[in-house]
Amino acid sequence: MKNIVNGTKVEGVKPATLTVLQRVIRVNLSVFIEKEELVCKNRVFSNSSGEATISTIVNALEDGKIVIVDTSNVGDEAELLIGSTIANEIFSRHQEAKADGRLDEKKVVSIVIEEAPRVLSGEKLAESGITFIVK
Repeated sequence: MKNIVNGTKVEGVKPATLTVLQRVIRVNLSVFIEKEELVCKNRVFSNSSGEATISTIVNALEDGKIVIVDTSNVGDEAELLIGSTIANEIFSRHQEAKADGRLDEKKVVSIVIEEAPRVLSGEKLAESGITFIVK
């Protein structure tokens, strides 16, 4: 990732593709290089934390819990990336369960990408009994 953002030649990636990737990462995901380190301006991505965030979210969903991921401070593309990453993890776990003959043990998981958290206050959500796992 750092090489792409830096514009360093990446084996197997054409220069024009590298330029497009740089722009998409900078503009859509707000990832830049500052003082030789990757930095995410909207704090969605981190080099030092959050390694288990997707697993924590998916574990909660598989336990039948309601999870709200507040994406009100990120762009549409980052929001879709977050949703896709969660959905891919759920799908991978279900594929593995099917291969092992355990698919019937899995609960159905529903994902809704909704604009409501952008307009509802944290107080209203807290009153409803729903807690933010990720913000």
